[in-house]
Amino acid sequence: LDVQSGNQKEAVENLKRNVTVFTKAKDSTKLGTTYLLLGQSASFSGFYTIALKNYYKALDIHEKQGNNYRMAEDLQSIATIYQEQNEVDQAIETLERSHELFILEEKKQAQAQIQTILANLYTSKKDFDRAEKSINNAFILSKDIGYDNGTSRAHRAMGQLKIGQGQYEEAIVHYKESLDFQNERDIYDISSIKRKLGEAYVGNGQYKLGLRYLDESIALSDSMNYATVLENAYFQKFIALEKLNKHQAALEYYKMAKKISDSSFSIEKQNKIEELKTIYETEKKEAAITLKDEEIKTLSTQAENDKLTKTIYGIGMFSFLAIAGLTFFGFKQRLKKNKIERD
Repeated sequence: LDVQSGNQKEAVENLKRNVTVFTKAKDSTKLGTTYLLLGQSASFSGFYTIALKNYYKALDIHEKQGNNYRMAEDLQSIATIYQEQNEVDQAIETLERSHELFILEEKKQAQAQIQTILANLYTSKKDFDRAEKSINNAFILSKDIGYDNGTSRAHRAMGQLKIGQGQYEEAIVHYKESLDFQNERDIYDISSIKRKLGEAYVGNGQYKLGLRYLDESIALSDSMNYATVLENAYFQKFIALEKLNKHQAALEYYKMAKKISDSSFSIEKQNKIEELKTIYETEKKEAAITLKDEEIKTLSTQAENDKLTKTIYGIGMFSFLAIAGLTFFGFKQRLKKNKIERD
């Protein structure tokens, strides 16, 4: 709940306590889920290195359990991090592994989601054939289970593909279809679709219609503080106003887009510093625990050695006394014998 509500600091503290508890209890199921949640919390905060570390810990546990569904979820989360870091090939490879596992588990909704993500990644590489194939797969899967949001995402992915190919009229058709299938409660997705629809109209030379959808996207994004969507909408509005020769107004929107971009860069830079500090503190604690364990092992070894030394010493003393006793007994017997001979 803390992760979902955005209370990341408290979430991390609670989850770390859970790691200790579940490790001692040897409860691998709950431990795997805890590492997955730690990864999500780090990802929300922009700590991608820490997120990957925890996701891979979750994946390792679920692999040992042979839990295909959880492994698929872990891999999907890992791919999201690679996507955020623009490691497109790594993201594609990881998503394909996740998709194979979801097929084994017959999870069609998850398969549809992955197909649209793959389509967008292929489009970014200008691999339009594979992108279109993934989109068509998403359409089939979504239709098969009546998954409207999946159909909406597939139309959106097709719109992105058509923009990549410069086919703006076809992109507009798909973005409108995407809006029709989109759940009205998903404000982020709606604002994002309207921003893309505005971009398609601007690309098609229909600047006034483009501005209309961009303004609607800006209103939604601003009210919900969706910085990325807002930045892109401002930039598209700058382009539209420039085309309409409204240079002064265009400049204002360019400045607004740049301000968000600079702020995002500053936050990203600060997040990186915080992440490095967190990694340092974590590694320091882990090193201290390892050192403590080594000290305990050393002391245990010393104790065993001391015990062995005392045992050997005891055996040695017993042997010495026994031999000395026998020697003394023999010596006494010889004295006795000599005395008898003299008598």
